[in-house]
Amino acid sequence: MKPTFWQVAGKPKWLAGLALAILVAIVFSLFGNWQLSRSIRVIEGDLPGKVATPIDQVAELGKPFLEAQADRLVSANVFVNNTVCAVVEGRQQLLEDGSTKAGYWVVFDSITSEQIHIVIAAAFYEGK
Repeated sequence: MKPTFWQVAGKPKWLAGLALAILVAIVFSLFGNWQLSRSIRVIEGDLPGKVATPIDQVAELGKPFLEAQADRLVSANVFVNNTVCAVVEGRQQLLEDGSTKAGYWVVFDSITSEQIHIVIAAAFYEGK
């Protein structure tokens, strides 16, 4: 006689497999939630440093950029490599009144005199 679905599903090895599959699904959903929370950030109030600060005072060139260094207006002398550019879709632009609007960023590669590459967000376009 062939066992029914519930007789097979009730065996310990299949219950352990189900528990493992549920655990893996939970872990991946937590990773997905973490990744989404990192992709959207809203800044309350005024941006720190509305006056441009030289980039070498804010971050060390060639080193990873930390979150504490973000959201600042910086200045740098660079050569813009306009052969390397990209359009990044699905971005949110923060407006003066604190609201946001969806659109596209145009980003370029630039090179400092020390031959360090910096990506520049050159423009925002809200068209379709």
